[in-house]
Amino acid sequence: MISAASVQAKVVDIHTFRSTLPSQIVTDAQILYWVFYPNFQLLQYAGGKYPLAYQVREYPHFWKLVTQAKRSILVTPATLGEFARVASMPNSRRSQKGLL
Repeated sequence: MISAASVQAKVVDIHTFRSTLPSQIVTDAQILYWVFYPNFQLLQYAGGKYPLAYQVREYPHFWKLVTQAKRSILVTPATLGEFARVASMPNSRRSQKGLL
């Protein structure tokens, strides 16, 4: 697993955010899902989960702050957790899974 010391980014806790926004924000596909998905009620038919209260309250609020501040937004097509898991795999294992 990637150690916290090797990550060279400022982590922003949106739950307690009270400082200046970084010039670039990196988010994953999951955040976009919570901010922009139009109909969570239909998720049950696909086996999806309804978001937690803080996700539909805090994520859109933080997204609005970021866009109003005209910050650069970088988005990964996967979740950051999945990216970290794949990135921390040895190359031989990534190759076996077709991820190289």
